Amino acid sequence: MTGYLIRFTEHQLATLRRRIIGTLLVSEALLALLHIIFNWGLIGDSIPKKISRLFHVDHERSLPTWFSVSQLTLLALILILIFSLERYRSVHSRGNWLWLIFAAGAVFLSFDESAGIHEKVGSLVNAYFFDDARQGTFLYMLKQFPSYYWVLVYVPIVVPIGIFLGVYFWHKLGPARSWAIGGMVIFLTGAVILDHLEGRYGDSGHHRIAMDMFGMHFRFDIFLLEELMEMIGVTMIINAFLHHLSNLILAMQPSDH
Repeated sequence: MTGYLIRFTEHQLATLRRRIIGTLLVSEALLALLHIIFNWGLIGDSIPKKISRLFHVDHERSLPTWFSVSQLTLLALILILIFSLERYRSVHSRGNWLWLIFAAGAVFLSFDESAGIHEKVGSLVNAYFFDDARQGTFLYMLKQFPSYYWVLVYVPIVVPIGIFLGVYFWHKLGPARSWAIGGMVIFLTGAVILDHLEGRYGDSGHHRIAMDMFGMHFRFDIFLLEELMEMIGVTMIINAFLHHLSNLILAMQPSDH
């Protein structure tokens, strides 16, 4: 392995990292532009739904969904590579397997993105617990927040694991932790808070929400904002782990002296 690592310099690794992050950001901007062109009526309303759905950021089996799945898969691969290098460098370290847990989480999110697992989980929770909820009960109160059904299942599992992993990676990532923390905040804001608002005020056709503010009437595309925040958040997290991967590679190379 060391023979291959000799080929990389700090400049080469930094350039590769910038190109990967730059490609992701440009792709996200392009996807947002395509969504706007094909779903805001800028080129007329005669576009077939199958075409407009192909570029809609909040539809399954669309170009943005494919990008998100690929992005999360890339994150998983980076984490697996980090696990491999950490294990190669320190075989007896007990914490190395935590990188695989994070990688498994990224893989699960990619499946969720492509198959809409959390929406299906929410539907099951609704069918089993909320359909017959009586007015005045705690379940009835929760029923007023339909887009949060899936959160009731995910949070008890994800929060303890997230705190445990967060403490570990806080020490591991060093200065790059700011990118990871910022990315997680942005991702969760889009995935949880905006997803809730989308479920409350959006419509089944995934159209922009009509709003009145300061005497002005406009249409707000909460779907675009939510998905963009999730994509940008993951890109920032990828940047943090690419920094750590670069440091690992440099640390494992033989000294010139």
